[in-house]
Amino acid sequence: METRTVGQNAKHLKLKLKQDEQIFDTIYFGGGEFYSKLPLGIKIDVAYQIDENIWNGRKCLQLKVKDIKKD
Repeated sequence: METRTVGQNAKHLKLKLKQDEQIFDTIYFGGGEFYSKLPLGIKIDVAYQIDENIWNGRKCLQLKVKDIKKD
């Protein structure tokens, strides 16, 4: 799992999550405060919806996180 904050005042959380061998790009709007609470390698449960991300003319699917729960 990779995490970093994005946006003004580090308000949002950008994650790369792995399940089995699949890696998912995710965004958690308003979730920046979780950054220090999610050490590398921790297992988490994520509630999300699939979202289309359009950035600099590039389109891709991402998971839009609604909530995170640590195992």
